[in-house]
Amino acid sequence: MAFLLDDGGPVSTPIHTDGGEIGVEALSEGTRDQLYLALRLGSIEGRAGAVSLPIVCDDLLITADDERAAALIRVLAAAAAHSQVIVFSHYAHLIDVARDAVGSDGFTLHRIDAAAAIAA
Repeated sequence: MAFLLDDGGPVSTPIHTDGGEIGVEALSEGTRDQLYLALRLGSIEGRAGAVSLPIVCDDLLITADDERAAALIRVLAAAAAHSQVIVFSHYAHLIDVARDAVGSDGFTLHRIDAAAAIAA
């Protein structure tokens, strides 16, 4: 990833492993999601000394395979050391991915009963 300046100001340009620049539109949806998360987390962490902001993610891992999901969960667990992190998902298998990635004590699981939520 390189940060370059064009006529309109700073832009982010992914760099392929062969050294060539590629447009963000050429990235897969999952890779774009990961890039967005990296930029967002970087902007939050760049606020050193500022009030900690919560990080709320809704189906953030929808485009990630289990290996990438585990890596993202580890990144979010590290962010949880200084920010409140909340991840919503309806994919139950991610519970096992999270346990494998950060251990059972690395997160707190809250289940929402859909029928009860709708009735309320």
